Amino acid sequence: MSNSSSPNLVMSELSGPSNDFGLRFLEQINSNGSPKNVLFSPLSAIIAYGMLLEGATGETEQQIKTVLQLSSIGNQTSDISKASKKLLEAYKLVEDGTSDRNFSLAMGNLAMVNKNAKLKEAFAQSLMTNYFAQATNEDFSNGTAVMDKLNSWISEKTKNKINKILTNPPDEATILILVNTLYFKGRWEEPFPKGLTIDDTFTNGDGTLSKVKMMTLRDKRFNFVHNSDKKVKVVELPYIGNISMIFIMPTESNTLANLVPTLNATELDNLLSSMSQTKLRALSIPKFKLEDTHKLHEILPRMGMDLPFGDLAQLPNIAEKSELKVSQSIQKALLELDEEGSVAAAATLIVTVLRMSYFPAEDFVADRPFLFMIRDRLTGVNLFMGQMNKMANLETSTPSPSASPSASPSASPSAASSSPTTATPESVVNITIPTNETTH
Repeated sequence: MSNSSSPNLVMSELSGPSNDFGLRFLEQINSNGSPKNVLFSPLSAIIAYGMLLEGATGETEQQIKTVLQLSSIGNQTSDISKASKKLLEAYKLVEDGTSDRNFSLAMGNLAMVNKNAKLKEAFAQSLMTNYFAQATNEDFSNGTAVMDKLNSWISEKTKNKINKILTNPPDEATILILVNTLYFKGRWEEPFPKGLTIDDTFTNGDGTLSKVKMMTLRDKRFNFVHNSDKKVKVVELPYIGNISMIFIMPTESNTLANLVPTLNATELDNLLSSMSQTKLRALSIPKFKLEDTHKLHEILPRMGMDLPFGDLAQLPNIAEKSELKVSQSIQKALLELDEEGSVAAAATLIVTVLRMSYFPAEDFVADRPFLFMIRDRLTGVNLFMGQMNKMANLETSTPSPSASPSASPSASPSAASSSPTTATPESVVNITIPTNETTH
């Protein structure tokens, strides 16, 4: 590996937080009832709220660190921004093509500032130097122009996978919009032969059956473990470039609802480290397209982060002479997976307003609910995470649109489709997080 790639070899301090926060997020979603289909990006949320953290103090600062599992990095916010900068620098090499990792990864950060507001110098400087954020001054009295500009920027950064975050113009009282985007596209080291893709049956979490397109590899070796005590199977499906998609499937009487609460970063690492190269008679994974939208301003308070969204928010280090709060925060994600690989994209947006405005022969056949994550094996960071609990039937399903943010934050707009909607035969994940009360 070239010297220019060396930063990617360092395990990121964001590895643990991306695991723990992701698992606790899934647990919170599942707490409202039976598990839903879920897709989101822990990393996109961490980076977006990392930028917000630069302006937070007191209990608001501590809540953000605690819920995003960032306290382990260090006592100072600067420790978190340094860890973020290090990871973003490493991934910039991938985006620029100066590393030899041979997959596509692009991250973008944007700060849209009300032209009548003045950001504090230290806050603005940190966004630029630690998060490489692009900053623009905007006339929020012309909300339609701001909305169009933002949607266009996000569409460009996510390769047209997320085309629209805002459907209504931001309020004139908006002071700042923070956005993070994440785009990934990878090819399997071992593509699935299309001739082996067949119609098969997926047993949904509610016991119903769905006909799906099942991709299969036969007699290949993968990192795999079948833990009979924990009643779980785990397999790692590598992409080219030392990044992989991991599938975790409860077996026998075990279920997603029982499995997720037992996992934390340590347990997950132990489970993954117990895998070994194993020849599988069959590795079968359904083709699917999954879209999801989460109202973070409703979910995060239930996880213990309520202060940033209320009138007691402590965000004094963002703008001069302004007492701010987060009015809305939404994440949207999309994943498409097929025989050749995966494409994923995510966008996280935060809008702040003035407070007073609002071992024998083994196989792995994913024919029942499972967890999945797209994980960088070198940095240990989970780029995307989710669970598939129910597949739509091939005979009735079409690629589903993104879930409307007006739905319950735990509602899952998931769907399975017989073929990806992308022009390339890869999976796609798109995640969007608007944070303005006037967003869709």
